[in-house]
Amino acid sequence: GELDLRQVNVREFLAAKAQEYEMRARQKGIVISTDSTAERDVTCRLDPEKLGRVLDNLLSNSLRYTPQGGRITMAAKAEPGRIRFTVADSGPGFRPPDLARVFDRFYRGDTSRGDEPGHSGLGLTIARQLVEKMGGSIQVSNGDPHGASVEFTVETRET
Repeated sequence: GELDLRQVNVREFLAAKAQEYEMRARQKGIVISTDSTAERDVTCRLDPEKLGRVLDNLLSNSLRYTPQGGRITMAAKAEPGRIRFTVADSGPGFRPPDLARVFDRFYRGDTSRGDEPGHSGLGLTIARQLVEKMGGSIQVSNGDPHGASVEFTVETRET
């Protein structure tokens, strides 16, 4: 549907989202944190419901794949006309053959090789649809040395 644009304080939004997942993360021994050190309080017009759903998809993916003792970090950075969000985890990351295909509808990493863990693209198709509705784009990559990182932008309307 249409975008429901509201004034959103990005830092508070991420902090609230981290808190929402705090219990589940703690039960798994995972630290969830937000890194918006670079940001003063950025307030901009965006669709908080759609943004929330994208973050829910990415966070539940990360929680599924991050091992005990791991961490998940959410970050936001203001750029001209948009905000760049990153959700990164310290899990096994995406398997290289999966990287190119995670957004394919219903694509799942080859689960028959159960000894090789890695993110599947489940939920990412939906995340991409939502991000594109918000005028942005989304990319996945693997961290260095490991971990999955999903970066997406959301167009902001100046107030």
